Amino acid sequence: LGEAMKNLTFDVIQKEQEQLHGVAEDVVLNENTINDLLLSLKEQLNHLKKGSAYETAESRSQAYAGNRDLEMAFLRANEFDPKVSAEKLIKFF
Repeated sequence: LGEAMKNLTFDVIQKEQEQLHGVAEDVVLNENTINDLLLSLKEQLNHLKKGSAYETAESRSQAYAGNRDLEMAFLRANEFDPKVSAEKLIKFF
């Protein structure tokens, strides 16, 4: 693996690191797509949250638990997959 990594260019390594950390700039989403993704994420969270720390946090502060920036960060980090993002958001709390 180490030898294979030595053969990669800086640009390839940089792109993979950005993808890994959810900061790749390749993805451009319009507002409708973003709203659809956030709605799907909310639906997934509603299915998963029962009895979770997320549900407790949401009941105490919707502004914190339902923060759009936080939700978008989880979506970006999980390649815009609402189900995976919801599962990880639940575990985050």
